[in-house]
Amino acid sequence: MSIESQNIEFKESWRDEYQKWICGFANAQGDVLYVGVKDNGEVCGVQDAKKLMEDIPNKVRDMMDYAEHSPIQIRVYENKLEIINGGVLPEGWTVETLLSSHQSMPYNPDIANTFFRAGEIEAWGRGIERIIMACKNDGFSTPEFRYDASGIWTTFKFEYPERATIQSGQKTTQKTTQKTTQKTTQKAIQNLTEQQQAILSFLKEHPEATRKEISESLSGITEDGVKYNLSRLQELGLLKRIGGRKQGYWQIIE
Repeated sequence: MSIESQNIEFKESWRDEYQKWICGFANAQGDVLYVGVKDNGEVCGVQDAKKLMEDIPNKVRDMMDYAEHSPIQIRVYENKLEIINGGVLPEGWTVETLLSSHQSMPYNPDIANTFFRAGEIEAWGRGIERIIMACKNDGFSTPEFRYDASGIWTTFKFEYPERATIQSGQKTTQKTTQKTTQKTTQKAIQNLTEQQQAILSFLKEHPEATRKEISESLSGITEDGVKYNLSRLQELGLLKRIGGRKQGYWQIIE
């Protein structure tokens, strides 16, 4: 038989107070409690060991309230997630109490202490606050809480107010940019020379036209003049060349 250590405990007989030890072991490193063993490691045995082995799991189950007929339910919908807990609030408490600063009143102090020592609870009384803050930090809407005869309802809606604000801002920026671009384009067109306007009109009907074809189709402009005006129209953001010289074409930017 091993000796007692941080992870091994010997007890000569069973006492119901050892239930919380078992709960603590289950939420820690999986320690071992030997019943029917003296402190020095000598096995002394217990009376009716078979019955004790049946009683201990039932006692622990009852202590942890696993016999609750209304287990936690999770319902997933297209636009929300609902969690229903069949538990009860302390007498006189309401949802408003949960959402405001309040002291911790665990239904089972022994289990609450076990979870605290296991690191599962940071600070008692801050559970709801931590849920709300986690949702806000990730851009989700604040969850809704409801309490009625069936238990405590927590509803997480699939809404992202912060992201919606960002998207709205992006759309506003896009619209502003488009309007600004349109105004700039209209102003640039108004300041074009007659030759530049004629070139744009011609390319609108013949986007694949070469400089030579443009020069031959329009009166009073040489091929070098066409080259200069095409370059100018590109600088003004009114014209864009797509592809190479032989197989490319001109795109007019509206």
